[in-house]
Amino acid sequence: MSAPRGATPPTPPADRPERPSAPPAGSPSEAAAPFRLLARRDRFSGLLLFHGVACVEGDLKGSVFARGKLIVTADAQVQADVEVTELELQGKLQGDVRATSRVKIETGATLHGSVTAPRIQVADGAQVQGPVQISAPKASG
Repeated sequence: MSAPRGATPPTPPADRPERPSAPPAGSPSEAAAPFRLLARRDRFSGLLLFHGVACVEGDLKGSVFARGKLIVTADAQVQADVEVTELELQGKLQGDVRATSRVKIETGATLHGSVTAPRIQVADGAQVQGPVQISAPKASG
């Protein structure tokens, strides 16, 4: 059954907001707004797993595995090995980083550890202390 021509689609009830559509496959960083995974002054120690785009503003120790983008803000302190689709580093990270898409290290950011990704961008004023390996992108399929 379809709505008559010119009719507006029904709106969801106030207690059930409309669900946002899922981001397109292969572009987690461009399609979704980041959610704050760890706020300023928060601390987390352990294994962190997520999908989508997440932002860390506090202190994190352990390991991070994600199918998506991790944003480490300027105030964040991360001591972890990180395996993500994409990393945007604005703060401090100590650990090994592996990204399947890209790593972007912003001005003022510091990375102590190895970096492996198909694309690596290091801004003027950023510091990388460790081996850097530009890998071939993974084939899809």
